[in-house]
Amino acid sequence: MKNFLLKILPRNRHLYTFCKSYVERHDGDCNGDMMTNGELRTIEHFLPRCTVVFDVGAHTGEWANLALTINPNLTVHCFEPCRESFEKLTARPPSDRVILNNFGLSSARGEKPLFIYPDAPGLNSLYQRRGLEEGWGLGSAGQTETIKLDTLEHYCSERGIPQVDFLKVDVEGHEMEVFKGGASLFRENRIQVVQFEYGGCNIDSRVLLKDIFEFFEGTAYRFYKIMPDTLRPVERYDQRLENFKYQNWLIVQMKSAFWNPLQAFVSSKIPQP
Repeated sequence: MKNFLLKILPRNRHLYTFCKSYVERHDGDCNGDMMTNGELRTIEHFLPRCTVVFDVGAHTGEWANLALTINPNLTVHCFEPCRESFEKLTARPPSDRVILNNFGLSSARGEKPLFIYPDAPGLNSLYQRRGLEEGWGLGSAGQTETIKLDTLEHYCSERGIPQVDFLKVDVEGHEMEVFKGGASLFRENRIQVVQFEYGGCNIDSRVLLKDIFEFFEGTAYRFYKIMPDTLRPVERYDQRLENFKYQNWLIVQMKSAFWNPLQAFVSSKIPQP
């Protein structure tokens, strides 16, 4: 019946757009609005239980500000290497709950060029973005600037941070290098929850979801895809996951205090309009 319908249905752009939107909504893809894509619901569940939060790729501070609205007692460590974005970040009202760092995180300390998109600073990346002409109306990055990089391990050691409750990573394809820079922290279960983005930027960095799953093999961490109405457990890597469409993922340490409450959260779906 399915094949028969596909044969008789006409090629129709409106039908295609509707079906594509339905599939993306069903799969939790291509929705960058944290108010409706499940991200807000997720952090509202976790952040009230947190004390120390890392906002890696803080941009101008929107996420950090929302986090403190959810839990005013958080200590938020913001990492933003881009000069212009950091200036906007520091222009926000100062708070003793926020530590501002004008550098990024990676697998090694040092300096690297950051590719800058003045018209779309959210796309600034350590990787040259290509193929954005149609979807974003952007060509190659117009400029670069040299940024400083540290590692999770060194930063936590230098500041005497024993545990990170929530690690949010939005670094345009560089997520894997951030994880590598905190390898010992993950082995010692000192990071409780990780939220990271995946999408087209992973084409430019040439990092697959497969690589991230393999990095956490043999650890006490489990993967969940953030959906609009729930968290979808993903027990193992599947090639069908590898679509390079924008999405948010959660990695939770099973031995943490978040684990048992998480099970109830996963099983409770919210009705969709």
